Amino acid sequence: MILKIYDFIPDFLVNLYLSLKFPQTRFEKHVDLNLTKLKSYKFGKNTKIGRYSIVGENFELADNSFVSFFCVIHSSRNSPVKIGKYCRIAPNCHFMTTKKFEYAAIGEIKKLPITIGNNVLIGENSIIMGGVTIGDNVVVGSGSVVTKDVANNVIVAGNPAKIIKEIPKSKEFEDLIER
Repeated sequence: MILKIYDFIPDFLVNLYLSLKFPQTRFEKHVDLNLTKLKSYKFGKNTKIGRYSIVGENFELADNSFVSFFCVIHSSRNSPVKIGKYCRIAPNCHFMTTKKFEYAAIGEIKKLPITIGNNVLIGENSIIMGGVTIGDNVVVGSGSVVTKDVANNVIVAGNPAKIIKEIPKSKEFEDLIER
């Protein structure tokens, strides 16, 4: 096990540092970010990362979005995770940008980005696999495994996630996102 200097820094000092570095974001206790790669993180206004969440480098969270507690986001330099405006990520969700079971010809692990649109609700214990793009105004049911792209204005659920219902487009949603 390799210990880094920040492994010895108390959590309250790490949270204080993160609050100074990203004043528009609220970090709850024991949030794990790569402190050596802070330039690769982008947080919008009024954002929050829940307690005990782990977030890899090259992560973007747009305005008014929230990642709840115990979430794991496996983003990296080659596989970013981008979450749009007004998104809510429920507890214990996983974003898996690496497909460990699919190896390239030379034996390297495939790393694929994940993009989440605006006004998306991802239910508790859901898994979003690498290479997936979720459109705007989408609800992902609890416990779903999203393996393919999801269109705008739908509800998906299941393993693998499938469209359950379409959501009617609303002028209010479009006005909210434009602000």
